[in-house]
Amino acid sequence: MTTKLVQSSLSEDETVTCIIRNLEGLKVVYESDDYLVVNKDYDLLINSDNPHIKVTLQTQLENKYPELANPNLGHQFHFCHRLDYATSGLLCVAKHKHAAAAMSAAMSNRRVTKVYVALLRGSISQELIDVHGTIGEPPDPALAALRVCADEGLRQRQAHTRLLLLQTGHYNAGAEASKVLLLAATGRRHQLRAHCSSLGYTIVGDYTYSNRQDTSPTRMMLHAYHFSVHLNGESLDITTEDPFSESSLASQWKPAVTWNELNKESLLKLIKKKS
Repeated sequence: MTTKLVQSSLSEDETVTCIIRNLEGLKVVYESDDYLVVNKDYDLLINSDNPHIKVTLQTQLENKYPELANPNLGHQFHFCHRLDYATSGLLCVAKHKHAAAAMSAAMSNRRVTKVYVALLRGSISQELIDVHGTIGEPPDPALAALRVCADEGLRQRQAHTRLLLLQTGHYNAGAEASKVLLLAATGRRHQLRAHCSSLGYTIVGDYTYSNRQDTSPTRMMLHAYHFSVHLNGESLDITTEDPFSESSLASQWKPAVTWNELNKESLLKLIKKKS
């Protein structure tokens, strides 16, 4: 069992849900001589220098693959890319430095495809949306955790996200919501969260980009759904199950109109014009 949910009552109408992870919770979905791909839990750090945090993706890997841990690396393993603490889904780990270098080159040349599935607040009416623009750090140090899509942002970098609408409906008994696929054509920090927020559709459960207002969901509804890359001698083409199906979310998500099914055809529609 990877997770325990412990509810503690604070008052007659208030509870707090605590998530307890364990070292045996690692979910490996692909393994070769060169790479591991894991399905990371939500609300799990990739690594941490805090000695009080005992369970991270790094410590889960150390528990299952102690022979791959390299003390000469900053955090023991060759993590090929990152996922936010609150984001679940596919993450690639190289088993050695040559595999790490090959994946790094593929990412630099934009030969890696990363697609996410998300639930957004609000009802989207456009099937396909491209978001281009810069993402930078906010000028106000008090907002350092955010990334801004504005000219006044510091250390700006170009970013591109493509959105494909899957369904519109309602979340949590009435609030309008939309289920989407998101292609991260570039890989900036918080890119998908910042771009969705800039469109006016924050991700359900995104505490940071909702101005700390969206606290009722049990998690942020963003999941790394698909990862693919063609390397010399090896091709990875991996897709997870949908964590945001109507049945998975215990009836919190009620789709009303389907624009596209969550399947291979929708993935191809999203990535066919990748630039």
